[in-house]
Amino acid sequence: MPYAKSELLLDDGIESKRYLTIGAIHCTGKYLPNIRISSNEFNKLSWITQYWGLQCNIEIGPMVKDCIRHAIQCTANNIITNHIYTHTGWQEINGKFIFLCNGLYLDEDIETNIELAGKLSRYSLLDPTERFLNNDAKCIYKLLNKKFIPHRILFPLIAMAFLSPLNHFLKMVNCEPKVILFLIGKTGARKSTLASLILSFFGDFTNTDLPISFRDTANSIIEQTFILKDVLTVIDDYHPSTKADEQSMNKTAQVIMRSYGDRIGRNKLNCDSTLKISKPPRGNAILTGESAPDISESGTARYIVVELSKDDINVEKLTELQEFARNGCFKSIMSLYIRNIYLYVNEDYTRKLFLEKLRTHFIEYRAIIQNKLDDNAVTVHTRIPESLSWLWLGFEKFIDFLLINKIISQRDYDDLFSEFLEIIVDLAISQSKAITEDNPSIKFLTKLNLLLESKNVIVENKSNYQFAGGNNFIGYEDDMYYYLIPDMAHKAVKRLCDEQDELFAVSKKTLLKHLADDGYIEISSNGNTKELRLGNQVKRFIWLKKEKFNNVIQ
Repeated sequence: MPYAKSELLLDDGIESKRYLTIGAIHCTGKYLPNIRISSNEFNKLSWITQYWGLQCNIEIGPMVKDCIRHAIQCTANNIITNHIYTHTGWQEINGKFIFLCNGLYLDEDIETNIELAGKLSRYSLLDPTERFLNNDAKCIYKLLNKKFIPHRILFPLIAMAFLSPLNHFLKMVNCEPKVILFLIGKTGARKSTLASLILSFFGDFTNTDLPISFRDTANSIIEQTFILKDVLTVIDDYHPSTKADEQSMNKTAQVIMRSYGDRIGRNKLNCDSTLKISKPPRGNAILTGESAPDISESGTARYIVVELSKDDINVEKLTELQEFARNGCFKSIMSLYIRNIYLYVNEDYTRKLFLEKLRTHFIEYRAIIQNKLDDNAVTVHTRIPESLSWLWLGFEKFIDFLLINKIISQRDYDDLFSEFLEIIVDLAISQSKAITEDNPSIKFLTKLNLLLESKNVIVENKSNYQFAGGNNFIGYEDDMYYYLIPDMAHKAVKRLCDEQDELFAVSKKTLLKHLADDGYIEISSNGNTKELRLGNQVKRFIWLKKEKFNNVIQ
């Protein structure tokens, strides 16, 4: 006979689903294992055979299933309903903002049960109580020592970690972070080890058990990044080994970049054709890989690259920091940091000031970064100053925390603040270069130049139009323009990219639009190609400006 043991409400922060824990006694007197079923499955009773097998045989009769259902519900009068949260991060419970993570207890009057599956169960914090100033402060001193990890690498990673618990409140003031860090290094540079060290602020991780991998499907990655609210995660090992592998991983990378870069989940339908609730990423992410994915200019603008070489990490010193992480020091530091935020956001007056300060500083930092770049005559994608201002905000809150807890002096604070500004300006400049290289126009012109120089394609002087032709022929030229046959020029560049194992997924129509928008070609009133008279014939060509072309390839 089956009977109800408990009722569960699984809450992911957006919607709640009800589940039942069912026990049973077989007619032989044997206790069957407890099972968990969704409330939607309950009435069907197909779960009886599914979970307990053929030994549980339902009698024949039209009303038997109703009798069994009724009997189970009669046993449920006094069962307890357990509210279980299936996500991390801030949640308003009984009028208070509580940070959900195993091991952290911010309010003894509010009970929080948290259930995370698989590798996500490694997320946990450690209530610092009295240990912080005695032991964990030493961890910070070691972490900030330049001899351990270069600051140009370490500081953006730390900034990302300490930005993560601010996500919920930044979203409240319409400044939700939309940035990803991409840690790039060759095999042996210890990028996964470094990423796992930073992730140790939020749990028990090593380089072999990072929570998410590029080998996971794009859907499962986005599902997990929704669960990991207001914490950092690592998506490890962008390392395609074949062309097909590269295409698959690039598609996954594109989904990841756009999901984090726009904070909009993919629209899906329920089985009844109603729209499912959108579930975008709610935390922050560090990606690791041996190279950056080829995902177009807009995709590249959604992440910041931090490059790591083999000589950057002192292995002996890194081992020392890993020992601190294993002892829970990093988790303790983050727990105290979150506890400080908890105190600010649960009083009306201080919460208002806290939110205002977050928004004000974000806007101020974005303007400062843009002005710095303008002073250095650096033109960047509009997303870059915004992305770096979020990192700056995370780093500021980190050093604020150190100053409040008297780990650093005011002079140390000022030095760290200034140093971080220099680091992010350098990041902006290098990111600008990467975005430029991914610009479809720049890529097309660069490859076209290679083809012309190697004579793999031929352009004839416009005056020799009657002798033009051949497999490699793509157009004409004069002193001012290359007159390119659209199909032939596009195909030639795409073929070269394929030979070099590079992606050039831009269609001819899209390429022409980019070239026109970027000012590299002359356009006509009825399209991005123009007519050219050659003897008695008039044909349409891409009128590529030689002066602009030469500026790109020089």
